[in-house]
Amino acid sequence: MHEMSNIPSEDAPAIQEGETDTSPGQIPPSGTPRMSPGIAANLRFVVLVGIVFLVMGAYYNSLSGGFVQDDTPQIVQNPMIGKWNAQTLKRAFTRDFWANIEPDRARDKIDSVYYRPIFLIALMSGHSLAGTNTVGWHLIAVCLHLLAAVLAFIAIDKMLELTTPESIKNRTLMAGLATAIFVIHPVQSESTAWISGLVGPLSTAFMLGAFLCYLEYRRKPAALTLAGVVLLFVVATLTKEQTLVLPVIILACELLVLRKEKQPRLSKQGKTVLMATVVVVAFYLVSRYAAIGVFLGRSRNLNFPDDASLTFGDQLRTMPALLLQYFKLVVYPADLSLMYAFGYVRSLTVTGFWLPLIAVSALTAGSIWWARRSRAAALAAVWLVVPLLPHLNTRAFVSDEIIHDRYLYGSMIGIGMMASMALWKLSKESTVRAVLAGVIVLALAGLTVRQNRQWKTDESLWTRAAQTAPESRLVHLALGAIAEEAHQPDVALREYESILESHPDVIDALNDSAFVYARGRSWAEATRNFERIVELTPSKAIAHFNLSFAYAVQKRYDEAAREQQTALELDPNGPRSDEWRARLVQLERAIATASAIASPG
Repeated sequence: MHEMSNIPSEDAPAIQEGETDTSPGQIPPSGTPRMSPGIAANLRFVVLVGIVFLVMGAYYNSLSGGFVQDDTPQIVQNPMIGKWNAQTLKRAFTRDFWANIEPDRARDKIDSVYYRPIFLIALMSGHSLAGTNTVGWHLIAVCLHLLAAVLAFIAIDKMLELTTPESIKNRTLMAGLATAIFVIHPVQSESTAWISGLVGPLSTAFMLGAFLCYLEYRRKPAALTLAGVVLLFVVATLTKEQTLVLPVIILACELLVLRKEKQPRLSKQGKTVLMATVVVVAFYLVSRYAAIGVFLGRSRNLNFPDDASLTFGDQLRTMPALLLQYFKLVVYPADLSLMYAFGYVRSLTVTGFWLPLIAVSALTAGSIWWARRSRAAALAAVWLVVPLLPHLNTRAFVSDEIIHDRYLYGSMIGIGMMASMALWKLSKESTVRAVLAGVIVLALAGLTVRQNRQWKTDESLWTRAAQTAPESRLVHLALGAIAEEAHQPDVALREYESILESHPDVIDALNDSAFVYARGRSWAEATRNFERIVELTPSKAIAHFNLSFAYAVQKRYDEAAREQQTALELDPNGPRSDEWRARLVQLERAIATASAIASPG
């Protein structure tokens, strides 16, 4: 495809830059009235206002939602909240994300492969504004999504300006429709109606800002604009790892879309920006490695020990089915959920591998055909494919979570562009276009309003997830926790045991069921689970403490003291170390008393 600019394009600009009084590189089609800059600016303003109202209308019902899933540990229980000091900020940049959120559990060791210091600071800032008010937090999430939408509109409008001969009016309306689809497609509910999902809009906004600076620098080189690319890209990478794809987007734009005939493969400006972004990537990877000891890494969730056996071959076999599933989510967003019954493809079956491969190959061939005929379509394809690439590295996630709606967040920019251009090709009549666009927007908005309801409470979220992914370990863990909060220990125990029947070494299922047994005074069963946890995680101090407590209740003081001593050796300076030392003294006294009673002479 790198020779695309040498092939006659159906939407190539009619004249070269500087030869028109409308916009760089384009003139209106013959017979189309020219639009003054003032009227064009007014039209863009009207479209942006329409997008604002569209977002508020589609996500208004999300404001009444509560804290769900990761919201509680990240906002309500986050130990970094409110501590604006050098030590806290240093921790944000020198520990992985979850080790900061749950330091007692991680004890300053790597607890995830997520390095997101700016997102942590954003959570701290959000708490300064909204506290634990859920309406305030949801409003922040919606506003960040709206910010990403405004930047997306500007970026799409500029990209269409560079690649299509459409009039300013048509181009603005196309960009408006593309942005509307991006912003209210139901898959975006997960990144907007869920507070913790705001990392998607936040990081995408930073990346879009860097991309806009790149386009401006390409048009008119300036040190300040280049600095904007670097600064915004640095912040984007430190917000979410997936934004590291920006250099790939810029490279694809340079080679496949924006290059003109008889020009070098890379423009001078493009080469400069690429070098700058590559330096940023190197800076990020070095910072990440210094902080958490890995460049990229695989998921290490102890609830999924069987994931360690997954191979690159498993990932490749799964790819066609995964891509086809994403396609289904985009074109039929009426049956969405937090979780899906989608797992790894273990063999080359007809339905699991070959049919999805044929379907994906056909879609890819069609996209390439369109991209070769239209530079705007090529640009849309770049924005569709490249933001999704990091999420195709499925071994970076636990096997229950290799597909999520939120993984499509950035790719919806490309989807919106494609849908908008397809509508313009479908009909030349403005009235027909308006009617079709209205139907599409209203249908998507209605589905989004319905989808937001899933994110109201943990119960509504996980009940739906249980319908779409009944075998998911994460679903049963969540349903067990909900049952515990509702004081239904039997229901909770049933959820945890259903996991252990097929996966006996799931740490959280062992731990949560042990506590249910303990609260019910079934100490033998609780001790059995705590012992297994210690076998599986011998370096976790809290595991030894829990086992020590279970032994002590059963007056097995020697064993209790041994486990308590081990916990102290593993975590001698932890937040509970003083309590643990006092407890060890008590156990030693109990041992001495029991010994004296057993040997009175």
